[in-house]
Amino acid sequence: PLLVVVGDADPLVRPPDARACFEASGSSDREFVLMDAFNHQVHWGHVDLLLGKDAPRHVWPLVIDWLDART
Repeated sequence: PLLVVVGDADPLVRPPDARACFEASGSSDREFVLMDAFNHQVHWGHVDLLLGKDAPRHVWPLVIDWLDART
């Protein structure tokens, strides 16, 4: 299984680069999530995805739900 979560304002892993890795994956169980201000209230940088003030409300539940669905 593969979950790719990328921030729209990430200067280290740009969304097109993350998408390319996602597309190159041979996994049949994969999901790509672009965290952006339109769907997730703020713009997301690299560290914001784990340590940002909005991460516990937006990112962590997404990851937990994804993992729970696969246990």
